Amino acid sequence: MANKQPYLRSSIYPIYSPARGLALNTPSTFLDPRSSPDVQNVRFYDGIVEKRTGYPSTTYASGTITGVPIKLQTYAGPNGDYEMFMTTTNLYYKTDQWTSILGSMSNTVNDRVTMCTMFNTDAFDLYFGSKKTGMRRWTGTGNSFAITSDTVFKPKVILPYQFRMLLFNVDEDGTDFPIKFRYTVANPTNVATAWTATGSGSRNMIQGAGTQIMNAVAIKDYVGVYKDKSVSVLDYVGGSSIFSTAVHIDGIGLLAQDAIVNLGTSHIFMGSDYNIYEWNGGWELVPIGNAVKKYIKDNIYKANAKRCFAVANFEKTEAHFFIPIGTDDYPTRFLTYNWTDKSWALNTVASCSGGGNLNTDGVEKSIFGLSAGTVHNYDYSSLNDGSTAINSYFTTPDITIDKEEYKIKRKDFTNVYIDAKGDNLSMYYSVDESENWTDANTISLEEPSVYQLHQYPFTIAARNIRFKFANSTKDESYSVRFVGIENKDRERK
Repeated sequence: MANKQPYLRSSIYPIYSPARGLALNTPSTFLDPRSSPDVQNVRFYDGIVEKRTGYPSTTYASGTITGVPIKLQTYAGPNGDYEMFMTTTNLYYKTDQWTSILGSMSNTVNDRVTMCTMFNTDAFDLYFGSKKTGMRRWTGTGNSFAITSDTVFKPKVILPYQFRMLLFNVDEDGTDFPIKFRYTVANPTNVATAWTATGSGSRNMIQGAGTQIMNAVAIKDYVGVYKDKSVSVLDYVGGSSIFSTAVHIDGIGLLAQDAIVNLGTSHIFMGSDYNIYEWNGGWELVPIGNAVKKYIKDNIYKANAKRCFAVANFEKTEAHFFIPIGTDDYPTRFLTYNWTDKSWALNTVASCSGGGNLNTDGVEKSIFGLSAGTVHNYDYSSLNDGSTAINSYFTTPDITIDKEEYKIKRKDFTNVYIDAKGDNLSMYYSVDESENWTDANTISLEEPSVYQLHQYPFTIAARNIRFKFANSTKDESYSVRFVGIENKDRERK
């Protein structure tokens, strides 16, 4: 058989492993073919893109909850590990249900709350509080009680460091000191409430831009102290000074108290300029959020920016950053960063007010609290968000043919191939950079657990085209690891 003429031969524009993630900082026609200009409710990892998972229709634990959920944290106490849960009005711990330890608090979703564990006299106790309710201590049994001292301390942040308890951004008996940190004495019994003994003290962090301390988070052997416009390193030096502080980042700080993830040797946080950074304690920030910064700046509801928060899952190496958009009271979008694959995804969610990473009995859980007052385990296995289907899609970059070549040859796109598994997957195409979408076809992936090559019969003549693959059906999922678009020159007359 004679070979086909060159203008009759088909070729493939391949998009290998479409798992580079969302990229909004490059025009679609110039994107890496593994990136996407638009995604919703997907995960990128290990060279694949798949419909993200959600949470079961049942709540994480039973029991009556009052107030708006803010924070969840694990507490290793003298009577075992507890999963702690703080709302605007209550502190709970989980047995077979949420049990209230302390009610009638006046926390807020803007100032947030703080919790930590520290050894006190003979056991590890849980310390918690906020700028509205003051500091409390729980020993693992019974109700909490106010710490006895000469001054009523209401800290934004409580942190144990070098055998001392540190408070940051403190209201002291009705007077606010937003850039102050206070520390206890270190003594043989490590009493965490020795605020006035020799060796205790306080200091105002006057260096560095910003009007308030937003958070203080351990990093390596130091503490990263975040103002709203700068980041400093607090170090233990001993002697009469005890601590030293040095401004490492000036001009960019932390946007919201809980919009930070601690990786141990580095932090990932949402900056005051609406970008997301990684910081290792040094003198420079690494802007890891450039791909999604435009989305954040264009959509975040700045009036409620202090309600942003982050939840990590270390097993999956994912950090979820929740943001309110439009005029939402609480976050309804979350951006997921996979710090292994360096990829971003954008997700929708019911109105969320807080969350946390819990780890008990060797099991890690990412917990989201809905503003309606329920708590859910984002368990990486549920196919829906509660009883609601997840509307998921990802798009290819624009595939563009040179203008002159198009005028001469008039290329046809003929077939689209995907290497995928799961349930059903619909395909759409757009020839005007996603201004309008045309439904091309829906195919059954046939095999939920084994990747197979599938073909979408498709023919169109276009100079510029992109494709979208979607599934919004309840109890269904998909995973894709290869996309290829076949094209050929039109036959000459």
